[in-house]
Amino acid sequence: MKVILGGGLVALLARDILGSDWTIVPIGRSRFYSFDPPIVDNYIIKNDVIDEYMKQYTIIPLLYRTGYSYCGQILFNARVPISPFLLKVYGSNIPSHAEAYWLSRMDHFGYGNCCDIYKSLQDKYKSEVLANNAKFGIPISIKDHEITTTTGAHTQYESIISTVPLSALLKWVGIDYDLKAKDVHCFHMRTDALDFEGATKLFVVDQEIDFYEVVMLDRLNYVFHAHKPIDMPGKYFMKFIKRFDLVAETKIEGAIQCGPIPEIPELDDVNIIRVGSSVWDDCLDVGSSIKRLIKAGHAG
Repeated sequence: MKVILGGGLVALLARDILGSDWTIVPIGRSRFYSFDPPIVDNYIIKNDVIDEYMKQYTIIPLLYRTGYSYCGQILFNARVPISPFLLKVYGSNIPSHAEAYWLSRMDHFGYGNCCDIYKSLQDKYKSEVLANNAKFGIPISIKDHEITTTTGAHTQYESIISTVPLSALLKWVGIDYDLKAKDVHCFHMRTDALDFEGATKLFVVDQEIDFYEVVMLDRLNYVFHAHKPIDMPGKYFMKFIKRFDLVAETKIEGAIQCGPIPEIPELDDVNIIRVGSSVWDDCLDVGSSIKRLIKAGHAG
């Protein structure tokens, strides 16, 4: 049996791209796109390899722009602020490729609506997901090409595509690895009092400001990201926004994956392919995951 582990957007994309030869073992839901509006960018970064697949979800790609808020200015040249920004986000565990990645993403095209795609795929595979959830439950261990789950099922597998967080996968396989991560506290604001000067996302460089990123979902809705809880957020954000409504706040544990991408040959040896959160790469976007799935499908 060929198995997909996960219940989020990338897992359902894997099922859709790879076809019925693969069985999805649904685990949880999307940490980012179960919210409406979402708490991260709600589009897929354009890539020529995935254009054909994405035609069903989009018509015209849109331009997105990242700015850096630094010392009271919005900068569109990242050469100066990129180093202090990465230090603020990752501390001493900056991924080696993070600077090159974010420098290449100042201006980029994106398409699709991740929340809509996720809901569409949930509807498309609803009966399959429900049936497999009842059949398999959640993995307890993965050993000797066999998945043991909470329902008592013992399933022999040929290969696995894992989309669950790497920390969970390693627990099931029985591998110890010191993964570095940070939680993200998200604050959804509704306001007409922000001007990003043409940017659709701001990276906030100043160390004394508690949040490090602001995602513009549309002209009235923004999501602020911080590493730690903000006491009395309404009062705190009044220092930066003239008028706003704090719509919601939530916490995503381990959402920022720090440090280098782990190389774990033991997983390769047992035919476990890592995609999405299983890669432990904070720079791996949904579009890049789709690209990997398409290539995996072509490889058979």
